Amino acid sequence: MNAWVEIIAENEAEGQLRAVYQELLGGRPGGKVPDFLRLHSLAPRTIVPLAQLHKAITYGPGELTRVQRELIATVVSVINSCALCRELHSRLLLQRTRDEALVAQVQRDFRTAALSAADRAMLEYAAELTTAPHAIAREDVGRLRHLGFSDAAIVEITTQAALFNYLNRVIQGLGLGEPGTP
Repeated sequence: MNAWVEIIAENEAEGQLRAVYQELLGGRPGGKVPDFLRLHSLAPRTIVPLAQLHKAITYGPGELTRVQRELIATVVSVINSCALCRELHSRLLLQRTRDEALVAQVQRDFRTAALSAADRAMLEYAAELTTAPHAIAREDVGRLRHLGFSDAAIVEITTQAALFNYLNRVIQGLGLGEPGTP
């Protein structure tokens, strides 16, 4: 894995980082901590809370489906030009939908993809939150409600978009997945 900062691998970890990696891996020998978490290896105190937040938002129980969550992750990553997340979450979206044409269209322009009105509005909201968070207004939330999203689902949409904006920025800001090293 290439990055512009030092990343400590599982087999090189000592002290607190070693304990954190072992906690994440649940004692599985030869396991691998995801790259976006290992990127934080120089700040081990941040890894477990980030892993817990990521798991809760992206995979935990809630009102959004896994397809909706992957749609948001993909669209936010496309907008942010985060190749690593775009590719990963497009693959996960494909696994869930088994629809190559849909995934390709979502990557090109979700606005023209074969999506329900509710999912398109969800992605419009996530896109606006990504590009112009200051422009989000009460009416945007009202539009989502009108299309059947509960307030809990709107919170999930917002946190999924915000999480991937954060992850995209850390990954891009530290060069994860970029060719070459510093």
